[in-house]
Amino acid sequence: MEEEIDVRKKLTKEQKQISHDISSMGYFGLDLIRLEHANVKNIKKLNEQELQGKNKSSWHDQYKDSAWIFVGGLPYNLTEGDVIAIFSQYGEVVNINLIRDKDTGKQKGYGFLCYEDQRSTILAVDNFNGIKILGRVIRVDHVSNYKAPKDSKNIDEETRNLRKEGCAPKKG
Repeated sequence: MEEEIDVRKKLTKEQKQISHDISSMGYFGLDLIRLEHANVKNIKKLNEQELQGKNKSSWHDQYKDSAWIFVGGLPYNLTEGDVIAIFSQYGEVVNINLIRDKDTGKQKGYGFLCYEDQRSTILAVDNFNGIKILGRVIRVDHVSNYKAPKDSKNIDEETRNLRKEGCAPKKG
């Protein structure tokens, strides 16, 4: 015989609040969820069109030679690993430079990130610009000419090659 478990007892406070908020919305809430689902489908469709090149007049075209993006408004306590975990949803992150105070070493809330594939920048800019992370609205935009800072002699070979070659699509 299977034991019945009340999953509501295992929810965190945040999950309980979300559950309460949704259940208190009634029919309106369901309509809102359907509307959000439709918006997500439309956004995905537009993203696919841009990635497949069907939208030839995209404003993203002027940045086709750079795989770098600017990220501003980041919570100060995020690490490089945190930012990579967030932004890797849209492609492999190959380089990151979070700007830090030279004296204290504390993060200043902005930085630059490079994807392996330039097309990932389109998805990141379209989907992350204006979202909230830990209560802060972030800004994400393309960067046309960015050179990563020079590091000390203690960097690994892969990072050294990335810094030497830059982070842009290879012209073939």
